[in-house]
Amino acid sequence: MTGLTFANVMDDSILAYVEDHERFVEWITERTGGGSDSMSLDLHKQQITYRPRLHKRDEVVAPIHLLGSVASEPRSAMWAWANEHVKDLPVATMVQRVRGFGESNGVSELTTAEIPVPEGDEGSDALAAMATTMAAVSCRIIGIPTAQIITGDGVRLVMLVDAAGFTPAVPSGLTFPRILTTAISAPGWVHEHRRATQGYAQARNLPYGWEPNFSALNIGFPEGNVRIAFDQAGRVADIQAQFGPRQPGPEHPAPPGQPHPGQSHPGHHGG
Repeated sequence: MTGLTFANVMDDSILAYVEDHERFVEWITERTGGGSDSMSLDLHKQQITYRPRLHKRDEVVAPIHLLGSVASEPRSAMWAWANEHVKDLPVATMVQRVRGFGESNGVSELTTAEIPVPEGDEGSDALAAMATTMAAVSCRIIGIPTAQIITGDGVRLVMLVDAAGFTPAVPSGLTFPRILTTAISAPGWVHEHRRATQGYAQARNLPYGWEPNFSALNIGFPEGNVRIAFDQAGRVADIQAQFGPRQPGPEHPAPPGQPHPGQSHPGHHGG
């Protein structure tokens, strides 16, 4: 048992997920002429169809793997392997890898059939955050970079989309500050800012180095260095891009409770 929590796995996964999802939406929009939000779903055929909006553009049909659903009544998330309506369908086979990761690493939320979503102060944001969490951690564990969340009648269906021809985002210091700001601004997406930034560097195989007392993390992008400074509470306080030949400084040990380079984290599993 590695001591991982559901929040840990989300932090390890979320920034790469946001980056890949933004690229996927752009790709679908380019292919269909703006049809990224116009789609149809067939669970028995195990496919999703993105419909074109412009004349002479082709629809995009892609295989899917159902992960689960998040409902407003009752307020809970259910994994596809536990849903009586779909658990025996081929579309619900891949999610067993997520369950297996949870069993191997002691992450109970990945092995519990139905997870309550507390009312809290976030309202529907908590339901949306749970759907995003299911998508992000599953993308990281399984290794398929893209997911789709479809909302209707009080239910959010969460699925992986394995689109042929799609190329994941290339890490860029130009866009990373926006990706990070987007993630930490969304309710329930990031729990530990230090872990999330380090998790991104590990997921993208980028060189990184901690400054003393984990006050800042330097990540080496193709364009140069991006320095993320943290406040006393461990939250992102400043982001500075320093493009050029500079590389991150010598690595320091990971902050307490975070995986050191080479230790077990979702990027080392999922096969």
